[in-house]
Amino acid sequence: MSTLFKKDMNISHVITTSVERAKALDDEARATILNILSHKVLSTDSIVKELKKAGYDKATTTVRHHLDVLKNCGLIEVVRIQEVRGAALKYYAATAKFLGFEDSFDPSKYDKAISETATKLLKITKSIADRYHTSLKSTDSLICPYCGMQHGKEYIVMEIINRALAEMAQRKEFVDMMKELNSKEKIRK
Repeated sequence: MSTLFKKDMNISHVITTSVERAKALDDEARATILNILSHKVLSTDSIVKELKKAGYDKATTTVRHHLDVLKNCGLIEVVRIQEVRGAALKYYAATAKFLGFEDSFDPSKYDKAISETATKLLKITKSIADRYHTSLKSTDSLICPYCGMQHGKEYIVMEIINRALAEMAQRKEFVDMMKELNSKEKIRK
């Protein structure tokens, strides 16, 4: 028997989420709602209007269902409730930022940046492991429901890094840096 095709496979992404959250994002309207709410706090009626602008003509009851799905898996939260004519008006905000670009990243253009960043992240990860060893030990009993392996420590460390990236992306320095990067692109065009 001769081999017709062979390819070395490397992990290129780490996804730290639940199946419930992944299912919630399996609907384009919900992904759009999450994206909208990552930029501003809105009520259901305002979300309906924003969805319409994005090309989704959804009934208010449908949007409420989508909001419930996103809220129940922790991707959005109610951040304000106001009384309006005797009724409660809820305002929602995202707890996660969804960057849903499909197949637009060419890693070969960034091999050096990926390698350099991986080296720096490895040092950061070692620091986390050394400093929080006792807390990480408490994950010894966690068994992955999908593979049966005990990789709770790996999950926790990756989640720490993931949440640190999310926090960094909200800091003024990062926002300003992205604005500056975008303005440089506009000048070049």
